[in-house]
Amino acid sequence: MKRFLFILSLLSACNAFETIILNESAGKTIAIVKAIARLQSPDGTVKGIMEFTQPFHAGAPTQINGTFKNLPEEDEFGIKILQYGNMTNGCLSMGEEFNPERFKKRYGPNHPNHWVGTLGNVKNQKYENTRNHKVSLFGHRSVIGRGVVLYENRDDGGVFSTFESQSNGNVGRPVACGIIGLIGTSFD
Repeated sequence: MKRFLFILSLLSACNAFETIILNESAGKTIAIVKAIARLQSPDGTVKGIMEFTQPFHAGAPTQINGTFKNLPEEDEFGIKILQYGNMTNGCLSMGEEFNPERFKKRYGPNHPNHWVGTLGNVKNQKYENTRNHKVSLFGHRSVIGRGVVLYENRDDGGVFSTFESQSNGNVGRPVACGIIGLIGTSFD
């Protein structure tokens, strides 16, 4: 019990964990980290929410879900995590696609060497990725405080030989953006 209270107080002090789940049968305490980004276009027309959830242990995948409003339902839109959460010049000041491993070649999200920031596409106003092993909410791949951007075109995964395809998936201009932030602490 003392160990549990000690862990609970540490996690509370960090203000980084949405829920603490106590698995009494296994005798383990599992922390779940949650984050959110609210995206909006400069004119306020396009809006969206991206939610990130990850168990707090090494190698745990991150679940990412997003919903958007006022996008044409039949179209696809590229979505990426960028280096910075800097919005001094709107979506344009967020830097390049987040790539902490510094891979030279850019691949689509299904390739094992894709960049951390390569999420793929929003389809039918939704983004669903139930097991992303690149994105993390802690450690050197942490996306907390970084920008997330929705683009005007579909991310082609870098499969074409053009400069645009190889450098950014030919996504075009930003449509909406936001900053990824931790959700406050509560305990169940």
